[in-house]
Amino acid sequence: MQFALLCTRNLLAVMLSILAVPTASATYVIDIQQVGSNVVATGSGSIATTALTSLGNLSAQSTINAQEAQIYLGPTGITADTRYGGVTGPTTLGTINANNYASSGSGPAVGLLGNIQDIFLPVGYVSDTPVGTSTDTFDNQSLSSMGLTVGTYTYTWGIGPTADNLIVNISVPEPTSLSLLALTSLALLRRRQRASA
Repeated sequence: MQFALLCTRNLLAVMLSILAVPTASATYVIDIQQVGSNVVATGSGSIATTALTSLGNLSAQSTINAQEAQIYLGPTGITADTRYGGVTGPTTLGTINANNYASSGSGPAVGLLGNIQDIFLPVGYVSDTPVGTSTDTFDNQSLSSMGLTVGTYTYTWGIGPTADNLIVNISVPEPTSLSLLALTSLALLRRRQRASA
């Protein structure tokens, strides 16, 4: 009985330490995940534009192109953005050179075009302010069908106080730590019940 309690306490301590790991230091993060039979892309955070060069406005539509490292989040219709140059990072997120348009989308229009090292922000965006959360769903798609390679891709710009970054995480979600903890606790409880019976 004491052994089971000690195991439960140790497991709880390990799980809490995993949950306490600090998140990435990026100020803007785009997560692209397989969710059931769909791919969902979500971006949020803020971006410092001080070290970037404004290249004017252009129109874009919610899409992902793996080979061009192109991600546009926000409404599914065509929206106006301000294009900024001066970003350094990977020029590809995978293997397939095809535009996959979002089935649904919401939030501010934010984008990345890694192969030419540009980012896109809403017209009139004020540096270092929260952009808001953008979410796009690509129905009946998989990371594989879109040619996306699982991994973390970091884009940087600026030096010292003007430095900032954008991180793209492409992943297949794993069971949450809390679910694992719940299953382990249930197994220990059943073991205890059998031992006392």
